[in-house]
Amino acid sequence: MGEKSELEDKIKRQVEYYFSDVNLPKDKFLKKKVSDDPNGYVDLSIIISFNRMDQLKVSVEDTAKALESSEILQLSEDRQRVKRSTPLVELGPFEERAVYVSGFSSDASPDIDDVRKAFEAFGKVLSVKLRKHATGAFNGTA
Repeated sequence: MGEKSELEDKIKRQVEYYFSDVNLPKDKFLKKKVSDDPNGYVDLSIIISFNRMDQLKVSVEDTAKALESSEILQLSEDRQRVKRSTPLVELGPFEERAVYVSGFSSDASPDIDDVRKAFEAFGKVLSVKLRKHATGAFNGTA
């Protein structure tokens, strides 16, 4: 297999996040979809309808191709559904594994992928949240 495109990397990273130990236990909608299927599969058509995936404008086929190399996700034989290939792991208290960062300009919201890349220099990044005011405007912290 040749070099993966930047888009395929984004797709894989985003879907792996949806099914991650840090997100799946908190995501009521996705957790219900997983539990609704006897084998834990979720339709890729549902996954690509999520906001971050919808912004990427990708198809089920694009998403299946991007997930071929995933070590934590498994595609169904028909390549229309996806599930975790490993059981959930209890991560421990949030406070022991979180970093709060302030000092970003609140004039413009940074790209979440840029923030993740910046912090990957210091170790594995499981999740990035850009904090917002009640108005929805970025408040300068992540």
